[in-house]
Amino acid sequence: MLNKKDIQMNKTISTDFSVEERFQFMENYVNLVIKSEANSLIVSGDSGLGKSFRVMKIINSFEDLPYFLVKGFATSRALYDTLYRHRNKLIIFDDCDSILEDKVGINILKGALDSYDKRTISWLAKGGDKSIPLQFDFNGGVIFITNRPLEKFDKAILSRALSINVFMTNEEKIEEMLRLALDTTFLPNFASSLKYNVALNLVPYMDKEGVNLRTLEKAIKAYVYSDKNVRMIEYIGETA
Repeated sequence: MLNKKDIQMNKTISTDFSVEERFQFMENYVNLVIKSEANSLIVSGDSGLGKSFRVMKIINSFEDLPYFLVKGFATSRALYDTLYRHRNKLIIFDDCDSILEDKVGINILKGALDSYDKRTISWLAKGGDKSIPLQFDFNGGVIFITNRPLEKFDKAILSRALSINVFMTNEEKIEEMLRLALDTTFLPNFASSLKYNVALNLVPYMDKEGVNLRTLEKAIKAYVYSDKNVRMIEYIGETA
């Protein structure tokens, strides 16, 4: 959970550049990792801001790109095993902040995120899957998508990776929500005009901490399947 100081710090950094500029920078960075021009990227921002949606949209635009997506909790040993099994792929860690709480996990990540051409990772301890070597070269890329502010990251990890801050002010959230509503790849089974209308009805609730782009998705579906009852949108906005 971010405290007010974290939020204010990230808003100060973010507002030097528009949200669309920062997402464009993020797209450029993702492409650098995909094309092996950079080894790693950290994408940091509030939950429900479309970070994962945008990153995966870029990745899926590349045909036959070998990648592996990890979501949720992971131990340091599971991290090591995952990096080995997918050592020649792009690995996306989405909301896997548990890794960052573990000193062993951080040290393993340092090896994977490094800028050297040869990145050797070691697990010189007993236990674990005996079919996995105690040491291997990691040749893939890593994209880390997180709600954690960049200021909370281990400095050694930040120094090794590209990073982008996509935290938003309420005004930027409104801008992004309206833009996303018109994106034909977002909830493609619903008309853009309908999605945009629902987004407009959520605007009065954007000062509530729980309202984000996930709220928009919920509101669109609830609106449609309640025979387009606008009160459903209002209820979702009010109770977010």
